[in-house]
Amino acid sequence: MENIRGGKPIKRTRRRKIRDLGDLDGLFQTFIMIKTAEGKAKETLQQYRDNYKSFNTFLDELDISRFLRLLTEIQYDTT
Repeated sequence: MENIRGGKPIKRTRRRKIRDLGDLDGLFQTFIMIKTAEGKAKETLQQYRDNYKSFNTFLDELDISRFLRLLTEIQYDTT
Protein backbone atom coordinates (compact mmCIF):
# COMPACT_ATOMS: atom_id res chain seq x y z
CA MET A 1 0.00 0.00 0.00
CA GLU A 2 1.31 3.43 -0.97
CA ASN A 3 1.78 6.07 1.69
CA ILE A 4 -0.66 8.83 0.70
CA ARG A 5 0.53 11.32 3.29
CA GLY A 6 4.12 11.48 2.07
CA GLY A 7 5.55 12.95 5.25
CA LYS A 8 5.45 16.33 6.87
CA PRO A 9 5.17 19.23 4.41
CA ILE A 10 8.12 21.58 4.31
CA LYS A 11 7.44 25.24 4.97
CA ARG A 12 8.91 27.46 2.29
CA THR A 13 11.09 30.24 3.60
CA ARG A 14 10.90 33.82 2.45
CA ARG A 15 13.68 35.04 0.27
CA ARG A 16 14.83 38.57 0.82
CA LYS A 17 16.71 40.60 -1.70
CA ILE A 18 20.39 40.20 -0.97
CA ARG A 19 21.90 43.62 -0.52
CA ASP A 20 25.32 44.61 -1.71
CA LEU A 21 27.40 44.59 1.46
CA GLY A 22 29.65 47.21 -0.05
CA ASP A 23 26.92 49.87 -0.20
CA LEU A 24 26.57 52.08 2.88
CA ASP A 25 22.99 53.08 1.99
CA GLY A 26 21.93 49.43 1.76
CA LEU A 27 23.65 48.61 5.03
CA PHE A 28 21.94 51.54 6.71
CA GLN A 29 18.52 50.38 5.48
CA THR A 30 19.23 46.92 6.89
CA PHE A 31 20.30 48.54 10.18
CA ILE A 32 17.04 50.53 10.34
CA MET A 33 14.95 47.41 9.62
CA ILE A 34 16.73 45.56 12.44
CA LYS A 35 16.28 48.43 14.90
CA THR A 36 12.61 48.72 13.93
CA ALA A 37 12.15 44.99 14.57
CA GLU A 38 13.84 45.43 17.95
CA GLY A 39 11.11 47.93 18.84
CA LYS A 40 13.19 51.12 19.01
CA ALA A 41 11.21 54.31 19.51
CA LYS A 42 10.27 56.40 16.46
CA GLU A 43 12.35 59.28 17.82
CA THR A 44 15.40 57.03 18.13
CA LEU A 45 14.98 55.80 14.56
CA GLN A 46 14.63 59.40 13.36
CA GLN A 47 17.82 60.32 15.22
CA TYR A 48 19.62 57.48 13.43
CA ARG A 49 18.35 58.82 10.09
CA ASP A 50 19.38 62.39 10.92
CA ASN A 51 22.85 61.24 11.96
CA TYR A 52 23.24 59.19 8.79
CA LYS A 53 22.15 62.18 6.70
CA SER A 54 24.81 64.32 8.39
CA PHE A 55 27.40 61.63 7.77
CA ASN A 56 26.43 61.51 4.07
CA THR A 57 26.75 65.30 3.86
CA PHE A 58 30.25 64.98 5.31
CA LEU A 59 31.16 62.30 2.75
CA ASP A 60 29.76 64.40 -0.09
CA GLU A 61 31.68 67.51 1.00
CA LEU A 62 34.93 65.55 0.90
CA ASP A 63 33.91 63.73 -2.30
CA ILE A 64 34.17 60.33 -0.58
CA SER A 65 32.31 57.38 -2.06
CA ARG A 66 29.62 55.49 -0.14
CA PHE A 67 30.94 52.15 -1.38
CA LEU A 68 33.12 50.32 1.12
CA ARG A 69 35.43 49.00 -1.58
CA LEU A 70 36.29 52.56 -2.56
CA LEU A 71 36.41 53.80 1.02
CA THR A 72 39.17 51.39 1.91
CA GLU A 73 41.25 52.64 -1.02
CA ILE A 74 41.36 56.23 0.26
CA GLN A 75 44.82 57.29 1.34
CA TYR A 76 45.21 60.23 3.66
CA ASP A 77 48.13 62.61 3.58
CA THR A 78 49.31 62.73 7.18
CA THR A 79 52.31 64.99 6.55
